[in-house]
Amino acid sequence: MSATRPTIRFSLRLKLLLFGGFLAIVPAIAVGFGLMEVNASTLETQNREMRLSIADDIAATIESSLADAHTALLSIQQILTNPDIAEGNRIEIAVALVEANPLVETVAIYSQGGDYITQINKGDEGFAAEAIDAAIAKKAGNETLVVDSLRFESDGRSSVEMTIALRPEAGKITGFLRARISLAQAQKRTDWIGDHQLSVRSRVDVLDTDRRVILSSEEEEIGQVMPAEGVLASIATMIDKGVAQSGEHPQRPVLESARPLGSLPWLARVEVPIDEAYASLIRMRWIVGIGTGVAALLAFLMALIFASRITRPLKAVVAFTQRLGARAFDERVEVSTNDEIGLVARTLNAAAVELKAGEEKVAREIEIRADLGRYLPEDLVENVVRREQPMSLGGTRQPITVLFADVVRFTPLCENHSPEVVVTVLNELFTIITTIIFEHGGTVDKFIGDCVMAFWGAPREDADQALHALEAAEQISRLIEFANRRWMREFGIEIKLAMGLHSGEAIVGNVGSATRMEYTAIGKAVNRAARLEALAHENQVLVSSQLAAAVGERFEFRRASTELLSVGGEEVILYEVMF
Repeated sequence: MSATRPTIRFSLRLKLLLFGGFLAIVPAIAVGFGLMEVNASTLETQNREMRLSIADDIAATIESSLADAHTALLSIQQILTNPDIAEGNRIEIAVALVEANPLVETVAIYSQGGDYITQINKGDEGFAAEAIDAAIAKKAGNETLVVDSLRFESDGRSSVEMTIALRPEAGKITGFLRARISLAQAQKRTDWIGDHQLSVRSRVDVLDTDRRVILSSEEEEIGQVMPAEGVLASIATMIDKGVAQSGEHPQRPVLESARPLGSLPWLARVEVPIDEAYASLIRMRWIVGIGTGVAALLAFLMALIFASRITRPLKAVVAFTQRLGARAFDERVEVSTNDEIGLVARTLNAAAVELKAGEEKVAREIEIRADLGRYLPEDLVENVVRREQPMSLGGTRQPITVLFADVVRFTPLCENHSPEVVVTVLNELFTIITTIIFEHGGTVDKFIGDCVMAFWGAPREDADQALHALEAAEQISRLIEFANRRWMREFGIEIKLAMGLHSGEAIVGNVGSATRMEYTAIGKAVNRAARLEALAHENQVLVSSQLAAAVGERFEFRRASTELLSVGGEEVILYEVMF
């Protein structure tokens, strides 16, 4: 039933156009105010991120240099502790490794007791020919790498010393390596950043916990101690807790950011003059400062006039949509305006009617599906509900895989236990089997006493039906083992199954009468699967050669005895599945 579309006398668009037209007299001021605020936030964020990014860059360069040096020391360790290399050749190879590495200036070798043995030195100045410091040796024995002893050369270069223990095997220390590592590569990166990414008045430094300058874009200050001002006032806390800081310097007009290195008690710091960082913002503030105040006042006055007329019905509509979200489909919203908001309100009222009817329909379908699911396969129920399942008698020939699972020696079990116990165990058993069959895409055909028949490939086609059927059989076998523990404990019953599976063609469809029918499979494939189940012993799964060939090597099969395996006079090769 179609409803007449209501007319809109005074559209919401026209209201907004009138409001916007009035504000058009001060567009430049309003836009300028917005740009100023956006520019301030953006500039602050960009500057802070730029400074931290530069600090991250320097930190990454230093850590990369030390990681490369550590790798070089590990390579020397492997040479010196390798029993397959002659002792006379080990030092020669170690010397070649040191010469080839631009970061390593000097490497000293010490005995297990810390006594000096020799050193490999690329320069004029090396380590003193004396025993290694006992505290450093002890720390190296407990840690992978020890970094200490900063050095500052007269030409502005800096270096750091690191120590590792010689470990030919886990838990065994045969000596120590102590190396002097040049920070020239990190200083080169620092100079490049100072020349290309920062202005002449900006700078970048790396400092230790004593605020000594290790690396700097101002090379003349390397080795100097910077005052404890700004972020450097809390350098120990930042390094100890591993946190970065940004802000204005309290004594100088600069912005600074600093972050600690992850592997060393050092801090990377970047400073930029405030007037350079906020140059565009300062100019914009002078241009739009007064206009912003006027524009804000006018906008506020106009907003007071129109806000109530626009927001009152909108609030009612929003509240109604929230009630609809809570499934209160019997309620309605009342909006008296004849604009788009009123149209939305009336449309929502109509939608509430449809939603209520739809919810009732869905509830009925869910109940129907739940009831039918007790008797029919899930795919068949969906097809019937959607009217996609033919309801006429008959079927189609199609390839399927059939499984029969039967309880071995069921008659003695019934004789030795009460009917109530037997039914309870059977229901639990069938629940386990049915759940597993559904999980693997199968269709439960029927329950025949203590036997279950199921098949794959109908009503839903399955290209891997044989594999899915065999996987279901395997899972059934394993879960029955666990279920038997409880059944034995509670009822004194142990269930043993015999299963047979076969892949072949069968007629699948509706069998019965016009007033009572069932969806089932009939044919030679079904008979062969039933025969295999009859031949199977307790806890045994027999399959036909057709199914074994379809599954391939994904399961292990053992050819069964053939003297009893004959169906209708035709010799059949059977295989036992080895789970």
